[in-house]
Order: sequence, then C-alpha cells, then structure tokens
Amino acid sequence: MAPAELPQLVREALAKGDLPRAQELAEDGLRLAREAQDPASEASALEAQVALHVSQGLLSEAVKCAKDSASRFEDSANKESQVRLLHLAAQLSLRHGAPFDKAVACAQAARDAQGSASSVEDQVLVLQTLSQAQLANGSPKQALDSANLARDLSREQDDFLGEAVSLLRIAGAQVRLGDLESALSAASDAQELFREVGDPLAEAGAAGLVVRLQRERQDLSAARLAAETARALLRQTGELAREVAALLLSSQIASLELASGAQPGGGSTAREFYEGKGRNKVLAKAKEAVTLSKRLGSENLMAIARVAHARAKVSNGLLEEAMTEIKEVLPVLVACGDKRAQGSAKMLQANLSVLQGQPDLATAKEALECFQAAGVKHDVALAQSMIARLQKTRAPAAAAGAAAPTPGAASAAANAAATSAAATGGPKPATIDKMQLALPERVKYTITELVAEATNLEGMEEDRALMETGMTSIASIMLRDRIQAEFPQIPEMDLTFVFDYPTIREMTGFVLTALPDDT
Repeated sequence: MAPAELPQLVREALAKGDLPRAQELAEDGLRLAREAQDPASEASALEAQVALHVSQGLLSEAVKCAKDSASRFEDSANKESQVRLLHLAAQLSLRHGAPFDKAVACAQAARDAQGSASSVEDQVLVLQTLSQAQLANGSPKQALDSANLARDLSREQDDFLGEAVSLLRIAGAQVRLGDLESALSAASDAQELFREVGDPLAEAGAAGLVVRLQRERQDLSAARLAAETARALLRQTGELAREVAALLLSSQIASLELASGAQPGGGSTAREFYEGKGRNKVLAKAKEAVTLSKRLGSENLMAIARVAHARAKVSNGLLEEAMTEIKEVLPVLVACGDKRAQGSAKMLQANLSVLQGQPDLATAKEALECFQAAGVKHDVALAQSMIARLQKTRAPAAAAGAAAPTPGAASAAANAAATSAAATGGPKPATIDKMQLALPERVKYTITELVAEATNLEGMEEDRALMETGMTSIASIMLRDRIQAEFPQIPEMDLTFVFDYPTIREMTGFVLTALPDDT
C-alpha cells in the first residue's frame, strides 16, 4: 500500500461503517511512517487520522492532526498538499466553533503558502474560507476585503459559481458593517449567478438571505416574494425539510405583512395584500407546512408548523381554534425539548388570552423562561415587553374594579353610588340596562364595553387613542368586527376603522351618524 493511498482507504472503511478497520489502518500507517522517518508518509498518515477524528466528532483533535499533516507536507516540499491541509484545518476550526482566531490563522497560513503555481480556483476557495473565518472572528472589514479579492479572481476566470459564493461572503460582511443596501445587491446578484449555473439548492439559499435582508429593510412584500421563490426552488430539489422551513418563513413574513397592511402608512402593497386574499394565503401556507411536515415524520417540525398554523388562524379571527391547537401542540414541544419553539407557542397563547379578554400573565412569564433558556435575546426582549404591558394593564384594571364596579361607560352618578355602597357595605347597584338609555348614551356605553374587553382597561378616557394602549392590529380588527356585529344596521365598516376613528368619542360619533334614522 502506497502511503498516499492511506487517507482514501481510511475514508472507504469509514463509509462502510467499519470503524475498527479504519482505526487499524490509520494507526498502523502512522506508526510505520514514523519508524521510517519519512515526512511524506507521516503527512499522509496524519491526514488519515483527520478523517478518523472527524467521523468521531473529535474536531479539536482533527484540527491538530490537519496542522501537523500540513507541517510534514511542508517538510517534504509538497506545497499543494500543505495548502490543502491548512485549508482543511481552517474549515474544521470554523465547525468547531469559537474562538475563531485559529480558523483565521490556518486560513491565512494557507493563503500565505500559496504560490504562483496555485490554481485560481484554489486561491478563491482559500480566500472564501479566510473571509468566513474573519467575519466569525469579528473582523467584517477584513472579511469584506478577502471576499472582494475572491470575487475579482473568479470574474477574471468567468467562474460564475466562485463569484456567487464570494458574493454571499460579501453580503455577510456588509450586513455586519450595517450596509443593508449593498448586502441586498450582493445577495441578489449571487442568486442570479446560481440560477445561471443551474444550482437550485444554492439559489434557494441565496433567496433565503434576500428574505432576511428585505425583512430587515421592512420591505415585507419583497421578502414574502423571495420566500415564495425559495420554496419553489426547494420543491424542485426534493429537499422536503428545507421546503417546510421556507413555507413557514413565507407564512411568518405574510403575517407581518398583514399587520403592516392593517395600519396607516403600512404601504400600498401591504394594504392590497391585507384587503385582498392575504389572510387566506397565510392560512393556506401554514396548513400546507403542517401537511408536508407530516410526510417527514418529524414531530418537532410538525409541532412548529402547527404553531404557525395557529398564528395564521389568529390572523383569520379563529381565536378558539388557535387556542385549541396551541394547547394540543405544547406537550409535543416540551417532549422534544425545543425551548425556543415552546416560548413562541406560549407567547402566542398569551397574546390569544389578551384577545379573548382573559390576559394570562403566567403564560407570558413561562414564555420568557423558555426564551432565556434558549438564549435568544430578541425573543427575550419581546417576552419582557409583553409582561410589562400585561402588568401595567392589570394594575389599572384592578384599581378601577375596586373603585368603580360598574361598567366603564356608566354615568358619574352610578359610579358614585357604587363607590358609596362599597364603602358602607351596602348592596351593589344593579347592572345598567343599556336598552333603557337614550340612543347616544346606549351607543357610547356599548362601545366603551367593547373597548374595555379589547384593551383589558376599564374606565378608558373618551379621547385616548386605543393604539396607545398597545393594541395590536389583529385586536383592532376583532374590535371592529364586534362593533359591526353589535350594530348590524350600519353599512360595512372599513377594515381600518379603529385607525380612522381611534377614540371612544370618535367611534361613537361615527356609529351615531351611520345608524339609520329610524333606529
């Protein structure tokens, strides 16, 4: 057996699942090479050890062997193999994780060892890895320089694939430098080049980066379209798990676009999506994700898809169905140990409790604990914000309940009577029969009741804007639907009713004006 054949023989044994044979070959090869004091043979034997360590997940040992192998190849004047093993050491160091300075050092050593005889393709590969390592090590400017050099070399050779990968490295560095526009341009160019070379999987990956960048730019319509493109590409490849992930991402972006379209200033495209078939599309995508995840047989992925399905149901006003689905799926997520998904499900459950008029502070706190365990800072901040909002709304509600047991729209005289009765221990006043009130008072009383349920705030001031209370777009739609149901005689109200008439006084005025004269 020639020493140079040893790494390949070890890899073949590993591919067959014959670990004892692979270990025997690697150990015997290294022992014999050292006995012969042959640097070239020892380098090959150490390279075989690298494959063995990687198969066992021993990345730190694999990196050491790769560097030692590169050193022996240098001793034997084999520059090409020296560069190859240093490059491999850099890639393994990236896989091993922080600290990443070792990955930078190995990639830089590979770059330095490359001479004029190195092929342009090899130079590009090393520069791409060097850029990746520099970015991971917190040096985005250096990463951008290395990636740009790799791109220039690729363009000189009309190497579209090399240029596309380099563009992705460029985009990653520009994101870290805060230049989202340049990052988006680079990612879009990479996607186009992957299409040119006919690599749908890589094109889908580039489209996924475009989705994230468009979302950062708040261009939700473009982000949704990019997510749909990624999904279509992944369907071609048969990558079912990644297709489900793309569907879930598309559904999430579409939900954000719905919320944007419901608000003034959300953009004409988002408004068209919201007023058109947006809600149905969100529901259909989430339902399809559930169906596909069932085919995969992954309980965790299916549970995550069902959380998205529940969120889509909320967008369609199906609150009871959404709450039922969340309660069914939570035990599965707990069993899978997916803390982040558990937190997302509990956050949705807490939001639903608010929409249903029964705020659940305990569930919001459980969501926070899950996010903290998962170490997701953004989600932790969202949970903390919700908890603060719920605590703030509970305190005024409790105070209002103690001082004024009657509904928030009761007259000042009724409130005074209630307070006096409570103070003296006398009987509580009877609930007001709003049908006995004059029409203006009845409308105002009814709207105030509905607002109190929607915001969980009793005694809301007539001129306070509802959106100041933290009301979500979905909650505003639900309030609009409740008012429409309470006064079916008035014409169909616009979906932006709560934004157009943001206070109790203005809502009351609209309803009184819109009611038929004979009411």
